[in-house]
Amino acid sequence: MITHLQSNDALFAAIEEDKDDRSPGAVRYPVRLIFLNTFHALRKLTSHLAKIPLIQLKSCLPHQDGWLTSEDLYRIVASQETDSLIVPMSEVVRFFQDGKLQSLLLSLFEIENAPEQASRRIYLPFVGLKGRCENNVFKTFHRRGH
Repeated sequence: MITHLQSNDALFAAIEEDKDDRSPGAVRYPVRLIFLNTFHALRKLTSHLAKIPLIQLKSCLPHQDGWLTSEDLYRIVASQETDSLIVPMSEVVRFFQDGKLQSLLLSLFEIENAPEQASRRIYLPFVGLKGRCENNVFKTFHRRGH
């Protein structure tokens, strides 16, 4: 489901509400994309979610000047066993061609929780990519209205 929120407070309330949601779609699919306009908003989100593990993608690089592939990103997200906040996803995927970005995001949306992980949420903040994702990814996503 796509939700448009107008403030940080509304975002934080939606995150808390979603965490308690036990509807089939909410417990089955853990990945949550959060589109932000600024890095200041990202810092506020990171601060708000300070109690959950923060996964820094730079710690996942194959070597100091390495880069992560879409397969690496998928593996990192799919391997999270508990609630996680993964950053800076947008700074890696912004250089992907549209087809590669679409493929990655659609694959991430298909990650499922095991029954014992029903409350797991994996938060992926994206700074400055909302329009690109709306125009090139979400229009083909089959669960966009659910």
